Amino acid sequence: MIKAAGGINTVRRLVCFLLLGILVWIAAIGLSGLGERILSARDSVYTFGMSDLAQSLSFSLIATPLACVLWWLCWRRPVISIDRNSLLWPTYLLIMTNASLLISTFNLYSWAGNNFDGSWRADGLATAIIWGLVWVWHYWMWRHPSNSPTRMIGSSPAVSWTIGVWQFIASFGFCVMFVVDNAIATITGSQLLGMDWRPLLHALPWVVGGLLVWWWHWYRAGVKSQRTAFSSVLLVLLSPFSSIGMVTVGLSLAFYVLLRLVVALDDSLLERLEPTGLALAFGLVGALVWVFHRNLASGKSEKVQQASRFTASGVALAGFASGFGVTLNALLASLSPTLIHGDNRITLLAGLSFLIVGGILWWVFWAPIRVNDPSIFAVRKIYLVVIFGISALTAVITLLVIAFQVFMFFFDGGYGSSLIERSRHAIGIFAATVLVATYHYVLWKQDRKLSGSTTPVKAKQVLLVSDSVALAESVRELSGAKVELLKQSGEGIVSEPVDSHASAITEAIASSASNRVLVISKAKGKFEVIQLEE
Repeated sequence: MIKAAGGINTVRRLVCFLLLGILVWIAAIGLSGLGERILSARDSVYTFGMSDLAQSLSFSLIATPLACVLWWLCWRRPVISIDRNSLLWPTYLLIMTNASLLISTFNLYSWAGNNFDGSWRADGLATAIIWGLVWVWHYWMWRHPSNSPTRMIGSSPAVSWTIGVWQFIASFGFCVMFVVDNAIATITGSQLLGMDWRPLLHALPWVVGGLLVWWWHWYRAGVKSQRTAFSSVLLVLLSPFSSIGMVTVGLSLAFYVLLRLVVALDDSLLERLEPTGLALAFGLVGALVWVFHRNLASGKSEKVQQASRFTASGVALAGFASGFGVTLNALLASLSPTLIHGDNRITLLAGLSFLIVGGILWWVFWAPIRVNDPSIFAVRKIYLVVIFGISALTAVITLLVIAFQVFMFFFDGGYGSSLIERSRHAIGIFAATVLVATYHYVLWKQDRKLSGSTTPVKAKQVLLVSDSVALAESVRELSGAKVELLKQSGEGIVSEPVDSHASAITEAIASSASNRVLVISKAKGKFEVIQLEE
């Protein structure tokens, strides 16, 4: 990959792109204000205010030509041919493209939704048009055949794709919750005047618009075929992290409603069914996103698939730990004489719901990757480090809270509430953190034993003759020895998966009596190990 010249050129690019972004932003604000006045020509100037008109004119007449001149200076062939290889050029396009997309779509959806009430909002339409043109301009520069960035390829469309996904998720989830809540209110007789459809009509443009933005960037902008690390990270965050998180919350709330219907509580039927709309919204939307994206990871690398499975397991584990903490919190609350009994039972039912649902989902996602397979040790190490890091941070915070409550209890003489009542929330979280950390610590110890037993390598230096850098890295990771790769010219010789080939080589050099060995990798997974003198 060709990199752009640094030094003073980096400073020049930073100043130019930062100034260009500011000028474009100011010009768009000014033109949006003028567009609002043009679309509302029936109103007088005094209705808007003379100061607003002066600001729009100054922003438009000053910032717009300056932005055009600066853009032309940056867009010229001698300059852009160098700058397109830098990181600042795609960074500028990523920020401006997605910022303009957010502003334009937000105002467009709001304007379209308000029209269902018969209210004309010229400001929303004008802002949507101007910022939409800004988006088209920067999208064109990103897709330009000769001046587009050569680095961070596909990052801007990938972010725009996630914007469309979340616009659709939020609006569609609101529609589901709105319909279910109103239907329950009608059935239970608490809503006698009929359903007010205006909020649903306001959300409809967000559903359609978000779906269009999602579809355009996924298919037309080529996000579907991307194989970059950036798009893989976004896919992992969107599919297993977000969707499984929503499914966990949705199913837990649905189970909570079921428990409240079974357990006799002193509340009305409407109060028991109140979370149903939110439960269905989270569950249905999360399931749709998961079903759509689950097959996408199958076309990615093995590490991306493993990361997706571990992420889904971690999200479900978070639901289980939260339920465990809330359940313990409710049990401790029963020892406090100041807590209302009804609230205690509701808290207990909520904790049990997340505990049961989170535990089941965690087992479903964790069971396939509990197998002691050395090929997943590398990804599982990262997973365990993340779990330990989150557990340590949570434990420190909760310990500080518990210590604070203990000292406050003794300082004020226990006035107002008991020590358990004051610290039961932190105790529940701390206990859940300790439980999770203990289980994963045991797993980490087992992994160390397994990895140690499968790689009892005596050789400290390995000379590997191969054309595969991945094979050398895998042997180095499995054996712990110093591996020096001697690149072999010609066609590739590793004809089977790198992991299994590296495992076989590691087992072979483990039986070597010498500290220095020469390994010659051959076709069809064959290899030769030669012991060298010390």
